[in-house]
Amino acid sequence: MTKRKSKGPVDIDDNDEYSDNGNNISLDLSDDDLQVVNSSKVTPTKKTRNNYNVNSNNNNNSFDNGLDDNYIVENNNNINNNNNNNNDDVDFQFVFQLTPDQQLQDRVSELIAATFDAQKYKQTPPLLLNSILYYEVRDNSFVDKNMKGFVRVFKLMTGSNDYCIVRTRDYIAKIESLKVKETTAATTTPTSTTTNTSKQPTTPTTLSHNEILDRFINLLIPKFTDTSIFGTKLQMIMELTSQQLEHAITILVQCSILLLNGDSNYLFAIPSSGLFITDLVKGRKELLSIISKQKYKEMLLTDLNKRKLKTSNMSISLLLKDLKNSNQLKSTMTTAGELISFDKNNLT
Repeated sequence: MTKRKSKGPVDIDDNDEYSDNGNNISLDLSDDDLQVVNSSKVTPTKKTRNNYNVNSNNNNNSFDNGLDDNYIVENNNNINNNNNNNNDDVDFQFVFQLTPDQQLQDRVSELIAATFDAQKYKQTPPLLLNSILYYEVRDNSFVDKNMKGFVRVFKLMTGSNDYCIVRTRDYIAKIESLKVKETTAATTTPTSTTTNTSKQPTTPTTLSHNEILDRFINLLIPKFTDTSIFGTKLQMIMELTSQQLEHAITILVQCSILLLNGDSNYLFAIPSSGLFITDLVKGRKELLSIISKQKYKEMLLTDLNKRKLKTSNMSISLLLKDLKNSNQLKSTMTTAGELISFDKNNLT
């Protein structure tokens, strides 16, 4: 009696035929090679947890082979990670690895959420001091390189060399909120009853409030990233005439989007950020004053955290990070705990 040789794993290739005219799907394969499951009632011994379509063609890695979602094929050579766990479910796991700039952007969003008090500064778009960002992410050049487009940098009018960042989407949303409801068009093209129209202007001589903000959002923000701008550059980027430029600057200053910084030079500003900046300046001053009044001009962090600032709504922990990154304060570990003192290397 001749022994029957066991067959090896069989691939389903393009020459195999199947029909899907009814509920049952049949393949031109032997029962030893392939178990066909009725698509109206599926009882597989091994199943895909995520209900992906299983493609049996070894030359095609696509999940979609055109078959019914309930069509599950089990052959004799299913891949087993562990021979002792043959009944375990098969999971498809996808791991998406973020690029360095995406990781940094996520980190920035986390820092904004952790440090910016949206309840105290409801009208201010969420911002993050550069001193805090550089304190948490030590590679300054890496930060500057990978933040372009995701955030905008602003110089703060604090009397110090202070900068902060705002996510571009938050900045645009704030400017959008400054638009006014116009019941009538602010400007119209002059009309005439005469038949000669060759002398009529093709564009309005002035722009409305909302038109100026739209040009700022659509033309300037994507193209210009410096912290200040000259009037001539603003005119060129926003495609303004000389008359339109004067009116546009007036509107942008009124909205606290621009601040006069010198002769025909303007700083980009964050609308409704006045309370935040005031708290920052007063908080720094009060915290430095508390430490300077100590006998040795130093104070344990545990004692400092028990204090409550009288002139500022900012937290002491946030101000400490800010002042330590600017080298005004430093921390030293002692047996009694972390000690906060003035940075002597930065004293004048």
